[in-house]
Amino acid sequence: MTKTLLGVILSVFILSSCGTHVSLSPIPTDTIIPNPIDVSITPIATVESPQILTSSGFGPEAVWNIDSNISKYQNCFNNSSTSIDCVITLMQSTGASSQAIALTKILQGIAFMSSFKELGIVDLAEITYPIRANNNVEYVLLNGSPQIVYVEDGYKVDITHESNYPALQQKYPNIQIEGGENSFINMEQNSQGGQRFIFSFALVDGCHACQIDNSAYIDFEFEGTGQFEGMKLMYIK
Repeated sequence: MTKTLLGVILSVFILSSCGTHVSLSPIPTDTIIPNPIDVSITPIATVESPQILTSSGFGPEAVWNIDSNISKYQNCFNNSSTSIDCVITLMQSTGASSQAIALTKILQGIAFMSSFKELGIVDLAEITYPIRANNNVEYVLLNGSPQIVYVEDGYKVDITHESNYPALQQKYPNIQIEGGENSFINMEQNSQGGQRFIFSFALVDGCHACQIDNSAYIDFEFEGTGQFEGMKLMYIK
């Protein structure tokens, strides 16, 4: 018996003595050995995206169609301490989107978005105030900085330096801009690459019902980044 064979026999004997079972049978070729580290990738289930604000801010999803619920909305303000909660509950029960509810919260519950028009970085929308006595619908400029610019603030523009103001003031001593009576004319690009929104505003002689034939044309200027630069009188016509 050679030394090599003798060494193999002694090794097997020693391992058997220690209680270690040695199998010399070959592994069947059809046996699958599992990988101790499972690296398989389980496909992620498709989940419907929740309604979120668009990259530019509020979008058309923020429009709420109040339909026949106008009286319910107005009834929410019979108890001023819970009016906002009442409005939000009503909106939720009628299927209002999360955007619509978020905007109404910003507006402290007294208004909601009724239309939306995408025009660039800054967009145009109408908001409705169901409990106002006059001017229930107002234009706002959305998604710039600040996020909401109220067009009716155009009444703050000084018209006294316009060339035809003195003649109008002689005819209408209390001539002034009626902020809530305005119409959107158009939006154009300004020289800085931003946006210019042009509105016409009614002129009145001291009272809401005392409208005259002339109008003030005012532009709202935004930088290319959406930063609001201000509003200014273009002309009176």
